[in-house]
Amino acid sequence: MPATRERTALAAFLLFAAAMPLAAQTAAQPAAMDHDLMEVTIPRLEAMYRAHKYTVTQVVNWYIARIRRYNGVYGAIENLDARGALAAAAREDAEA
Repeated sequence: MPATRERTALAAFLLFAAAMPLAAQTAAQPAAMDHDLMEVTIPRLEAMYRAHKYTVTQVVNWYIARIRRYNGVYGAIENLDARGALAAAAREDAEA
């Protein structure tokens, strides 16, 4: 699988956001995606990518939404480069 190290590093960074508590569901975050990604391991995330269940861009958008939703409360993220993360995700999706 192309760029597995980059994808794994991106996933590991983004898994940080999963430690934040789950809030009410929104239209942008379907319950199934929340269930799949809330405590996902990197090997399981890689398996979902291989099975084409989610794209890297979908997962990155999910984490960005969680960061934006909870960062006002926790203040854990000082600088969110959403544009850069989405660009990297798009490259990963194009290489897959």
